[in-house]
Amino acid sequence: MDLDELKVFFDKADTDNSGSIDFDEFVDALHDFSKVEDEFIRFFDIINTLLGNQSDEFTSSFIESESFSLFQKIGSDSKNTSEEERKLFFNMINDVLGDLPEESINDFAQSEEFEIYKIIGERYG
Repeated sequence: MDLDELKVFFDKADTDNSGSIDFDEFVDALHDFSKVEDEFIRFFDIINTLLGNQSDEFTSSFIESESFSLFQKIGSDSKNTSEEERKLFFNMINDVLGDLPEESINDFAQSEEFEIYKIIGERYG
């Protein structure tokens, strides 16, 4: 976690805006931080499955694209990615999803996994 990310963490943790974090605020912030990590890892897994279930032509095209290197980087260690990498990843995936067949998009939008997509979108989009 770099200094900017630490500042964001502190600002979110200081819920009473006192300029300091008491024990309860700290515990709540750690819990929220852990939840964010789990949601992002789950998001990657959902996207990996979704893209993996597409046609060979779509998959080959994605693998050959410039976007695939970011996908590989995130996939190799999704837990330890920076906020900036997560933002880049979400925006890249958002673009890639726009290239999916309409049926795949509609199925995804109706699935339970789409809720995780919306949460990640609010956070990183």
